[in-house]
Amino acid sequence: MGAAPIWAQSAPAACPDGPRLSPDGQSAAALQKAIDKAPADTVVMLAGRYDIDRTVRLRSGTRLCAQPAATLQWADEDRPGLLLDGTRADHTRIQNLILQGRGIALKGRGHHVENNWIRRITGGPHQGKAHWNQRHGVIVVDRAEQLRVIGNRFEDIVDTGIMAYGLRDSALQQNHFLRVVEGIHLWSSGHTTVAGNTGEGFTAMAIEVQGDDIPGLVIRDNRFSSWLATHDPGSYAMSVVSGDGAVVSGNTVEARPGMGATLEVGGIAPVVQGNTLVGAPLVIATAPDARIEGNTVRGAGIFKDVNRVQGGQLRISGNRIEQAPRVAIGTDYWRGYDRITLSDNTIVRQQQPGDAPFIGILLTGTDKSPLTVTGNRVTLLPGSTASAPMACFGNSGHQGDMRGALVADNVCEGRGHGAFVSTNSQGGHVGVRYLRNTLRDLRQGISGDSSGLIAERNRLERVATDPAGLGR
Repeated sequence: MGAAPIWAQSAPAACPDGPRLSPDGQSAAALQKAIDKAPADTVVMLAGRYDIDRTVRLRSGTRLCAQPAATLQWADEDRPGLLLDGTRADHTRIQNLILQGRGIALKGRGHHVENNWIRRITGGPHQGKAHWNQRHGVIVVDRAEQLRVIGNRFEDIVDTGIMAYGLRDSALQQNHFLRVVEGIHLWSSGHTTVAGNTGEGFTAMAIEVQGDDIPGLVIRDNRFSSWLATHDPGSYAMSVVSGDGAVVSGNTVEARPGMGATLEVGGIAPVVQGNTLVGAPLVIATAPDARIEGNTVRGAGIFKDVNRVQGGQLRISGNRIEQAPRVAIGTDYWRGYDRITLSDNTIVRQQQPGDAPFIGILLTGTDKSPLTVTGNRVTLLPGSTASAPMACFGNSGHQGDMRGALVADNVCEGRGHGAFVSTNSQGGHVGVRYLRNTLRDLRQGISGDSSGLIAERNRLERVATDPAGLGR
């Protein structure tokens, strides 16, 4: 086995076994001739630099490999085309190459793109729809099965590292993205794993998933950071709004200040679990039966967007949220779901001078099953000087539209600062039950209108005032 290329993210596989031949020359014509005449199971071995002035077409079973490396260079930026086209082939393998100036188009079954460096793709002057394919590193133009894109480096690409339509039974793993617009963009893709990828210097999203609700999508253990200053303000770092039972787990995403979300999640029954998200919210889009569990969110919160969900459950459970600026868990309204449970979350907020008012969990009106808020722990830490109001919970319901909500077995501690619940509207507490909560070191129990609430067996420790009678 040859030495590993310097861009390898892991040890490269050896070139495939079998007969070998090399092109007779360093041109596109010589490479095409070698591919066309290679018998089955023959590896076309490359070395040096090849000036590619027209698209090289792959045949089924084509194997291109170099040890340690070879360069395919697009020769004429003004000419449209791709370095390699495998859209009329199956079971090709492209390995240990430097692909510069243009990328690869694929379709079909069983392609492998492994341990390549794909870089400096500008798209040339051909920016229209007819030439859109040449703006990406690897593009699946229309359905592919058993695709493996593993251990590649995508660098300085005018559009997307990996753009794919209709993937099935595929894996995109251990790739690295540097200074690309988007890392991975999937349309209507299922039974596919996106794992162990890394990247920095994005202009748009690291991963974007759209299209039909296809089952079997797993996005796990990816790490992304360092969005460029040219990134659109308010846009998202990752968006997974397609899938049936999609699992988004173990990812680490560090957003640029001002971005709208580290992660947006939608689709049917997504599971968002064990992620570390820094600097921007986790946003829940239209996602019936969503489970948001065991994530760590720093410098932002978890927010249910205004959306069209019309049933199912939402469970936000076991998350740790640190230093959310205004609200740690909240929404404009909790309507649409049949059942909403906010449980066992840990929220910590250290207030700083000049900060806006803060609420740990925001309770708002529901139109179906009442809201259940249990087992959460909210710690309010006042700053060294006078700071804005803080509350473990906020109730923005009105005129009984929170009726039946249960707020039970939560802990709220404030170091002598803040309130257990603040409210800013009349009738929001009507029919709301506050049971077995622990209030510790607070300035106040409930502020604002508290008429109509039901309070039982709450424990108050060093609470300065209790106008709502929570401790009765």
